[in-house]
Amino acid sequence: MPIQSDCMVYFLRHICLILCCNLCIIQLQGQRLEELMIELDTTSNDTIRQYIYSDLSWYYSRINTEKCLLYADSTRLTAIKINDEQWTARADFYYGVCYKNDGQYQLALQHLQKIYDYYELKKDTAAMADMLYQISVAHIMNSDKANFLITTNQTIDYYRQVDNLRMVAMTLGSKSIYYKDEEDFIAAEEVAQEALTIYLSQKDSSGLANIYNNLGSIQAKQKNYKKALSFYKKQYDINIARHNRHGQGYSLENMGSCHLKLGELKQAQTHLQEALAIRRDLNGNYELTGSLISMSELYLEIQNYNKATTLCLEALTITKKHQLGNQQKQALLLLSKIEEKQHNYKESLSYYRQYEAQKDFLLNETIARQTKEIDAIYNTKEKEKEISNLQLEDQLNQSRISQQRMALGGAAIGLSLLSFLLYRLFNQNIKIQSQHKIITDALKDKDTLLREIHHRVKNNLQVISSLLRIQSNQTTDEIAIDALKEGQSRVNSMSLIHQDLYQKGNLTGISMKKYLERLTKNLFDTYNISHDRIKLSTVIEDIQLDVETVVPLGLIINELITNALKYAFPDNRSGNISVSLKEQSSQLILIVKDDGIGLPNETEHPSFGHGLIGAFATKLDGTISITSVKGTTAKLVINAYRKV
Repeated sequence: MPIQSDCMVYFLRHICLILCCNLCIIQLQGQRLEELMIELDTTSNDTIRQYIYSDLSWYYSRINTEKCLLYADSTRLTAIKINDEQWTARADFYYGVCYKNDGQYQLALQHLQKIYDYYELKKDTAAMADMLYQISVAHIMNSDKANFLITTNQTIDYYRQVDNLRMVAMTLGSKSIYYKDEEDFIAAEEVAQEALTIYLSQKDSSGLANIYNNLGSIQAKQKNYKKALSFYKKQYDINIARHNRHGQGYSLENMGSCHLKLGELKQAQTHLQEALAIRRDLNGNYELTGSLISMSELYLEIQNYNKATTLCLEALTITKKHQLGNQQKQALLLLSKIEEKQHNYKESLSYYRQYEAQKDFLLNETIARQTKEIDAIYNTKEKEKEISNLQLEDQLNQSRISQQRMALGGAAIGLSLLSFLLYRLFNQNIKIQSQHKIITDALKDKDTLLREIHHRVKNNLQVISSLLRIQSNQTTDEIAIDALKEGQSRVNSMSLIHQDLYQKGNLTGISMKKYLERLTKNLFDTYNISHDRIKLSTVIEDIQLDVETVVPLGLIINELITNALKYAFPDNRSGNISVSLKEQSSQLILIVKDDGIGLPNETEHPSFGHGLIGAFATKLDGTISITSVKGTTAKLVINAYRKV
């Protein structure tokens, strides 16, 4: 029994550590590492040992690849030994993070995809979000921008579903860097400011350090170096307070680069030397290479060519060993410049040719990945073309049979006519195919744009909803809390619409059955209503309605159910609420009914909600009637609606 108790204590502590850190960098210092090693030596319980192995693998993931992989192996072997399915699978996460930090992105993606697939089968949304976040980071570090944007948007959706605002902000931070690299600076700052708002509301110092780094890099990319320095200084102060050496290395390197661009060489050298010392101590290949290249650029600027060459060659060696393609390209170009400054034109040309070869290699890798996708599309189109040719051949055969039955005197005329028709058909077919391609490409662009618009609208609405929820948690006035909750439920009713639109193939229609099921569930959750106390029954026809109809209708239903939940069952009474929606005689009939205490006096009933219901009913060319017999029944008859 004591062993089981110790195991449960360690398990809870381990899970809390993961949840609190949310897959960010855990700053395990010497004392924490020593504690883990002591626990490993003193316990014989394999369940506890697998947790310790995983902690050690995470600790070494940024500083020692060999040890990280060793402890990941130990995690998996121990989990297999005790028949722990989840942790046998989870070992792939530690392999993936280790390979990602070491720059071996294809290996990282293989392991991370395996653990993502495992959690997808388990329908564990929170874990899926964590895995997808790491996959998106691996994509952007591997310069795979298209897959990065897809996985990042999905990651944000998953984190919002589990209400993990901190990781929403962290993923938004990654997205802001993507937009910065694409030189869409307006979008980059907009997304970064959204993340900053969340971090400030959460009082998250680690997150604030990361987003100040992003804001600084956005300004630096636009050559606003003074403004960039102000953000990097904020990041550095936070990292100092948190004793985060990994973060200090980034801050110092960024500040040094800005000073170098401003011609402030003394400050640049001080910061870059400190950053390089930290990177050598932590031994992360990707970060160390970046510092070596930055320091080499400084020595080139001050014409210390020997030191510039030494550091750049060291960087080149690391990039070749660990296949850091983009940094290898940077190192080769810098070596070419160093040799050129010394008038060593032969060596300069040699490095430049290697730079061009590396650039072509990276381009070819990208083309090869895209070619696979194009091949799949091409094969599909070839099959369609083959079917079309067979159909055309069948038509020609039928025409030939008819021609053979004609008199011999008309054979020549028939053949000429057939040739003419075939010529016209051929030309028409070419025009149709060309027009079809233009229309298909335009529709794809339109769909992509519409999905992004709906995605952004939904994100903005959910940010508003989160801010309303945060405000209600910090408010003590009951009237204000009720008003904030009502506002939150109205915003959520609209957010669900845009979420449905960008997640499905049809970008214009909403399934009312699915939408109302999700809307009612959210309302019960918002007002913390138990389904055992108030039972909900629905009879909803599976009608597809357009957005212009669903927005006002959803807000009306939101108000009616909210009123029932708030006023129909006082003093924790039990009861029933029913919702029905059907199409009858070219009209939509909505009925919301409860068996509560009935309508209160007019002076006691809130008027704002009634005003909204009346306004939206008018918009739908509808009439609403409310009766109070054995509860309250609201019936809305809608004349102006559009099905999709």
